[in-house]
Amino acid sequence: MTGDGTLWIAGEGNNLLKWSRAEMKWVRVPLAFKDHLQRISVKDNEAWMVGLNGNLWRYKSGSWVKQEFEVKPASLRAVWTQDASTVWMSGEDGIFLECKPQPNDRVKCIDHRFVRGVVLRGIWGSGKGDVWLAGGVVTGNGREQQAGLIYHYVP
Repeated sequence: MTGDGTLWIAGEGNNLLKWSRAEMKWVRVPLAFKDHLQRISVKDNEAWMVGLNGNLWRYKSGSWVKQEFEVKPASLRAVWTQDASTVWMSGEDGIFLECKPQPNDRVKCIDHRFVRGVVLRGIWGSGKGDVWLAGGVVTGNGREQQAGLIYHYVP
C-alpha cells in the first residue's frame, strides 16, 4: 500500500491493477509502456515494480516512472523495498541487485550475484543484513529443471 492508501497488483501481460475504494473493486491502470510485469513492492511511500524486460519503475508523484540503470539487467522477476534509499531485485541467471535511487530517475546498483543458471523468482528481507531469495528453474545443457531453492544473503 502506498502512502496515499492505494493497494497495487502487478502481473504478466502488462497488467497493473489498483484498488478503488470509491468503487470497491480492482481497476486496471493504463500504462504508457509494455513489459511483462512481474512483481511490485511497496513500503511506506516507496513503490517499485519490475518486468521481464529488465525494467524498473518507481511510483513518483502519482505515476510510474521508468528508472535507468548504469548496466541494464536482462530480466527481473522480483523486487523488495528495504527503505526509501534501497531497493533489491532478483531475476534470470542469478541476478541479485541492491540499488539506490539517484537524481534524474536513475538507480545505482551493486551486483551481489553469487549463483548462475538459476531464476531467482522471489526476494524479501528485514534489512540489509537479512535478505532471502527463492529460486525456481535451473538451466543447463539446453534443459530446464524445476528446483526449490532458498538462499539467505548475509553480507
